[in-house]
Amino acid sequence: MITTFKNFGKLKIPVTELPVNQADKNAAYMIATGVIPSDETITGDLYDINDNLITTKRVYFYSGIRKNSPFISLDFGKEGYLSGEKPEDKWGLPEIKLWLSDRQTKDEAGIVVKDDLYAYKETDAKTVLLSKIEPQVIEK
Repeated sequence: MITTFKNFGKLKIPVTELPVNQADKNAAYMIATGVIPSDETITGDLYDINDNLITTKRVYFYSGIRKNSPFISLDFGKEGYLSGEKPEDKWGLPEIKLWLSDRQTKDEAGIVVKDDLYAYKETDAKTVLLSKIEPQVIEK
């Protein structure tokens, strides 16, 4: 079963190695659209340096023995996010924010509801963001 991200289009992964598929040799980055953590595969759309779409739905193994990814090594946060793990201190701010955003409750207009436990400010420090990972529900 493929996991599709709620934040479609926000997990941008730079291409650091020539892709296995030579048709994709001009790729500069991938926008992740889905992941199968159990298979360690990632699906995404490839773009060139000018943000032009090259192709959609490319699948790569992003870790493990069969790794064929054009991402020489994913940083700890990106790999953790793709694997469905909970954020840790080693994660970068963008991946922590994506993880929180995936769990937020939004109204019909797409605005995060006022009392959402996973809501954050763009200026929040990493320690503040990490404190929201397992919020305590307070009964009223």
